[in-house]
Amino acid sequence: MFHCLYLLLPSGVQSVWTVSRISAERGGLVTIPCYYDQKYKQHVKYWCKGYTWSSCTTMVHSDSPQSKGEVSITDDTDQLVFSVTMRNLQMKDTDWYWCGVKDGRDRVGAPLYLNISDNNLVLINMNMTWNEALNYCRTHHVDLVSTHTKEIQLWVQDRVKKASTAHVWIGLRVTCVLNFWFWVSAETFFYHNWAPGNGTGAEKCGATAAVESGGRNQWVSFPETEKLNFICCG
Repeated sequence: MFHCLYLLLPSGVQSVWTVSRISAERGGLVTIPCYYDQKYKQHVKYWCKGYTWSSCTTMVHSDSPQSKGEVSITDDTDQLVFSVTMRNLQMKDTDWYWCGVKDGRDRVGAPLYLNISDNNLVLINMNMTWNEALNYCRTHHVDLVSTHTKEIQLWVQDRVKKASTAHVWIGLRVTCVLNFWFWVSAETFFYHNWAPGNGTGAEKCGATAAVESGGRNQWVSFPETEKLNFICCG
């Protein structure tokens, strides 16, 4: 099951520390490590949901009970780490969470952001024009993939390894009316991964984009009449 963990804070930075961000798939599970200082070895540990530390909602704690619904907690006092496992992840689980330790009347903790996404991407090993690929995806799946975040880019990079063409269509093209690149999913265009000399805004009306199936997996501009493999979502 795919998930990414980012930026593990080193010991000594604070009394409790963890990863800063986790991306996981809907329907899967994820285990989050929460590290703590030696002085908290015998303290109660807990997992809290919510953006604000002072008002987050405790989901589970290490004294009793150690599990609630799809969430469980275990404390390894020898390794000075407690672990929280969340199962059957859903989109509603996307939120800020806290690794917490009870210290008398006070609480100490470290935040992290959990992002749940669908990774139902399908590589189609057939050669079609960009418009043919778009129609195929919308008929048999949901849409041609829009690679509008780094997480989706990483998933796409994994899929294109098995492509039979050097480039693979993605859901990105130039609008002829306003002359700028846009995603077919209408997502905001913030993240980009263009190969040098591509995506400059000088492309002609109707230009479309594909991702390299090897190398650095960057995006390249092509005429929509080129015939390539493609990736559908849904």
